Amino acid sequence: MPETPAPKKMGLLSRLFASVFGSNDPEWQRERALHLLEKDLKRIRPHFYNPSLRLLEPAFARFLHELYRTLAPAQALLRGAETSAALRLITVELALSEEQRALRDRLSDQSLTDRAKTVDAGILVEQARGELAQFAKCFVAETIRTVDARYNHFAALLDLIAYDYWVFLRKFDLAYPEHDLTYKPAFKTISVEGGLDELKDLLAVVPVVDPQADWEPVLDVLKEYKGVDVIARDGMRRVLQLLREVQRTGVLLGIVRHASGNPGYRAIVRPHRERIVETFLSKHHSQVELVLQKLAQARTTQRIGSLVRQVFASDTVPPLEHFSEKANAIFTGRLLGGYLHTAPLAYLDAFLRDCLQNQLRSLVDFLIIKGRWASMQPSQQMSEAFHELLKISEAIAKFDADLAEDGDVGRRIHSVLLRADKDRKVLAELRPLLQRVNDQARGMVGSASTHFVALGKVLKLVYDDSARPHPEQVVNWKDLQSGTDKDLRGLVAAAYKRIYNFMQLMQNFR
Repeated sequence: MPETPAPKKMGLLSRLFASVFGSNDPEWQRERALHLLEKDLKRIRPHFYNPSLRLLEPAFARFLHELYRTLAPAQALLRGAETSAALRLITVELALSEEQRALRDRLSDQSLTDRAKTVDAGILVEQARGELAQFAKCFVAETIRTVDARYNHFAALLDLIAYDYWVFLRKFDLAYPEHDLTYKPAFKTISVEGGLDELKDLLAVVPVVDPQADWEPVLDVLKEYKGVDVIARDGMRRVLQLLREVQRTGVLLGIVRHASGNPGYRAIVRPHRERIVETFLSKHHSQVELVLQKLAQARTTQRIGSLVRQVFASDTVPPLEHFSEKANAIFTGRLLGGYLHTAPLAYLDAFLRDCLQNQLRSLVDFLIIKGRWASMQPSQQMSEAFHELLKISEAIAKFDADLAEDGDVGRRIHSVLLRADKDRKVLAELRPLLQRVNDQARGMVGSASTHFVALGKVLKLVYDDSARPHPEQVVNWKDLQSGTDKDLRGLVAAAYKRIYNFMQLMQNFR
């Protein structure tokens, strides 16, 4: 390494003139500042540096050695700790109050899962969000500052731990073996030029460590992190005392300024200002919300499964042939949403083919044709709703057939997809087409729901009215009942219940 030149001296006459009359000459001002700095360095005890001979003394090496003996064992244990999410989490969690610990436990994944078994999903979400707000509220401004500062003290300590002490110490004792903390060194003076770069590196980390801070909680965090005392506490107290004195006297900065001939030298330090509490609260909130979403989705899936079994007496219904999740495979990786509403349309198609064609047709025809209605409005409403539902059933069949490869819409879709293999820009043509397809599917589901509600209202009206001694809607109800061996009122109730359960099923897809 090239040697740093000694400060250039002014001539005798120039010095005499400047000492009497002063000078604006930058060289004179620099030389005077270095002279005053030299006097200050000679007064500092212990003597780390001989400014006259430009030598680093064994006392400085012993200072380094004390830091090395105390901090070196932590180097391997804390490798990678600067990016450890676990360490940040531990720093925050060790500062939690009893109330916060209780809230954290109630908001854990397992606790929320257990609570979801006995509490309605909506109520659980409301409770959990209230607990989240209370958990965050407990982090008052002073607590946040304390926890953030604690982590930033650790980050500064980590920089000090990572410093390469052995390389510097070996310049004072060439026999110093690496990784041998039991070695008894025999330090000698060295030229400051031989260690100036290492001094500058040391000066970048020493001022950032605050010896006045409360380091016990920091050491507690490290012990929780690794399960052992990473740094001996007595040794840490000695290191802090040494750093306190070094920072008080400014000896390291003084040495660098004098040795480099630059009295205005400023160390390049890396302050740590991480805000880990804010990040912790954000991640914790997101995690709880994610769990709540998963639980709500699981509850919805469970509810859908139960309703499907009630409506269809089966766990599944056959999907549509072309408008299905299976058909969506052709859109994978093309940044297209594909077919939406496949599940509700499949349930609607199955319900129309089963319930409408079988269970409802005969009942509706019987009530409309043979019933004598006091007012034609309910029967007309039931008839219109039923026939509109028949039309929707036919529309779904045609809609699905049009999506086949040889169908009107399907042919256009597959044509665009084939061209997209060579030019992805043509996919833009597919988006409005898919939008129309999905709008049509949603429209059929919505229209059918409206008509089923209308049909269900009339059935409910008939059911309630039939319980009267003298029915007022279907006035010949008793004659209708006596003319069949079936439980007519039971059939109306069963049809209404099935429609009601189907509408409950469809509510899950809005």
